[in-house]
Amino acid sequence: MQYGEFAFFRAPKILKTMGIKKPDCKLKEPYEKPGLTSRHKDIVNKIYQCK
Repeated sequence: MQYGEFAFFRAPKILKTMGIKKPDCKLKEPYEKPGLTSRHKDIVNKIYQCK
């Protein structure tokens, strides 16, 4: 699952759901992420016995 920094808060931009450990990095919003790689898809399919 992919969530942004302020997911699940009623007052967005005030309290963060999650943060980063390295101050020089940026936590991307879900719409900024490219999606699952083929390797990730294979892992999920194996876990849920889809193939």
